[in-house]
Amino acid sequence: MKELTSTCTFTVSLGYAEHNLAQKYSQLQNSVSKAKQVYLNILAICAVNFYLHCLSIETSLLESDSFNPLLVKFMDVADISLPQLGQVECRPVLPDAENLDIPPDVHSDRIGYIAVRLEHSLKQAVILGFTTAASAHIPLAKLRSLEEFPSYLAQLKQSSSSSQSSLVSNQPPIQLHNWFEGVVETGWQMIETLIQVKSAQPIVVRDIEQLEKKVKRAKAINLGIELDDYSVVLALVLTTQPDEMINILVQVYPRAGIQYLPSNLQLKMLDPSGKILQETVSGSLHNYAQLRRFSGHQGDRFSIEITLNRVTVKENFVL
Repeated sequence: MKELTSTCTFTVSLGYAEHNLAQKYSQLQNSVSKAKQVYLNILAICAVNFYLHCLSIETSLLESDSFNPLLVKFMDVADISLPQLGQVECRPVLPDAENLDIPPDVHSDRIGYIAVRLEHSLKQAVILGFTTAASAHIPLAKLRSLEEFPSYLAQLKQSSSSSQSSLVSNQPPIQLHNWFEGVVETGWQMIETLIQVKSAQPIVVRDIEQLEKKVKRAKAINLGIELDDYSVVLALVLTTQPDEMINILVQVYPRAGIQYLPSNLQLKMLDPSGKILQETVSGSLHNYAQLRRFSGHQGDRFSIEITLNRVTVKENFVL
């Protein structure tokens, strides 16, 4: 499926699977011009996604703006999300074009822009090169060589790792079983005092309303000065079972006055050894993130980590 040429371009065949995906998303659009735009964008994304997989670079298409129907409807986006790194934009280039055109919609929040020339038949795509600086029109001759792209990502990853900041709570583990007796640690408040309650925000789980006891608490989590003191709200909903098991639901919301969580915010549950038991990543236009509900006995320990860009906050709990 691939051919690496001597000029350091990368040729990808576009077959049924790629065209089927492009057609699926283009059919959701309301105009012919928008449908064509989305079709070409998806083909470019497929080509770059294959190229990245050949380099053993992890991608997450479903967390990309390109696969968010609401964003695609109003914006010209063609990105791929790279976990821990950011979003790379994959811009289609028509056969006779001399410039890489980058729409204003994606002039920020991108780690790079890759030019993908689509042949007239749309049966092949040629990845030409990349740039890290956005501009409306960039001559194709001025693009950085594709040969530099793997080392660029490696440097980006190394820079991110070396500057990773971890803000771990120095307090003893939160004693969750005490919450049922009304004993709650400083900083943990009623959920409704920290977030704007809307019908679209499921701050409780309605299918466990009949259980014996329930307690809900939330805490503002500051994600550091590098993010202009950006904070989110960590919420826990605890319910008991007749067999003395405790159900735990973990959610994260934007703080009051903010509608959506930042894209790529990671929410993880870890065991006492630090092993990740489950995790989720917020996408664009998500107004909350949630882990799968889990259960435990009194004395069980776990940790919750919230990570955004280079900042990680960890809270420790014991049932």
